[in-house]
Amino acid sequence: MKVYPGQDERLEPPEEGWGSLWHSDGRRSIVAGARIVQDVKGIEQVKFYLKPYEETIRKFHIDIKNDLDRFGFVWKPYPKDMTIPLNTYDPLRKIFFSLLDWNGNKTESTDWFIGKAQLDEKRRLKEENTKLKSELAVLKIENTLLKEDIDEYIVKNFDRLLKPLAPFIRGLIISEGEKTHQ
Repeated sequence: MKVYPGQDERLEPPEEGWGSLWHSDGRRSIVAGARIVQDVKGIEQVKFYLKPYEETIRKFHIDIKNDLDRFGFVWKPYPKDMTIPLNTYDPLRKIFFSLLDWNGNKTESTDWFIGKAQLDEKRRLKEENTKLKSELAVLKIENTLLKEDIDEYIVKNFDRLLKPLAPFIRGLIISEGEKTHQ
């Protein structure tokens, strides 16, 4: 913070510039500071000193006079497990990514980023794999039965084997019946 003669005090950016926080909804804020704190439940949070960009102010109806301090910043906590430092190699100008929006709510992409959609797809594919394995086991049994005893296979599967042939057999019977009446 600097005080200039004849002016109010101003919060000046460090020489290396401000950091930034990107939210999963695509909006971002300037980061002037961050620290790890615990909430009342004991959950670790990253508490950022943030200055929202105009688009964030409009989207979330931020009241500049009441919601922000005189420098246009506000302290906002986000769960530590939902906040990812993106450039750990640069200790001066930090860039963070939050899986939440400005208000700390999940967005449409939050579940994708934490892998929920992938986990759901993995679960579905496992179920399909189990079903296909059981169908394969049945086919292997049928194949073995066909190789070893075709007569028993035909007896066990008579209905299933003849059902597709029923229209053809019916047609043969009708045509034979017409020949005997002539």
